[in-house]
Amino acid sequence: MKKTKLPDAWKKTTVELEMALRNDRQEYLHAKKNHAVSWRKEFLNVQVKKSKKKQWTSRKARDHFLRLRRMKQREEARRRRRAQSKGSTGGLQAIQVEETLPTGQVDLRILTDRRQVEQGSMQENRARYDQTRSPYTTPPMDEPLYSMFTGADAERNSHALLEGRIPMLEGIDPYTKSFLEQCRFHQGHSMIPMEVSPADHTYFWSRNPENKGSEPHGLHNGHFKAGIHSPMVAQCDALFRHIPLTTGFVLTTGGI
Repeated sequence: MKKTKLPDAWKKTTVELEMALRNDRQEYLHAKKNHAVSWRKEFLNVQVKKSKKKQWTSRKARDHFLRLRRMKQREEARRRRRAQSKGSTGGLQAIQVEETLPTGQVDLRILTDRRQVEQGSMQENRARYDQTRSPYTTPPMDEPLYSMFTGADAERNSHALLEGRIPMLEGIDPYTKSFLEQCRFHQGHSMIPMEVSPADHTYFWSRNPENKGSEPHGLHNGHFKAGIHSPMVAQCDALFRHIPLTTGFVLTTGGI
């Protein structure tokens, strides 16, 4: 049926099928000999006309289209790697740190333990980019503000500053005083509750597309979109979202 293009080829005899194939072959050779060149020119002309219709009005429009296409390709590649668990390679595997030997000589030591690598990287980044300690110790605030916002009572004093319960101290330069005054919330400004309620959770996932914004680790967005149809599951998911805000601990995986 595929070669002869006959819908009822199974009803034909072998002789009739061979005759049909022979006729198709002769028609093909005749068209190739007499019409192939003209048909090819006609096809190319049609393709040229189509390509002219697709030409961009400006180079800016063409660059914008190509940029969007590259972004879509990268998003698709990230989703594919995430689904195949090929996105994470383990990060930095080893670093070299300076170690002072008992003889006083400084030698390089290779660290491969993950915790030691993390600690060494943090120390290196702090030494390179921390503007308050490198190259000289220059705290961003002077006393007594430095002790108020970096000591044990830093969190309590920060909330008091936002709520306007800390009086302006004497001896503060006008720029710091202006900044602290701007940090205060206006009396008519309503504080945004930090708790993730089941209603907020349901509203968010009802409007969020399923195929975008998937978490690198944990559950797929389809789980949350399906869970909002169950009040119990939606409440559990909202509680899990509320845990980082109250405890500071982030769940590494969705399965609990």
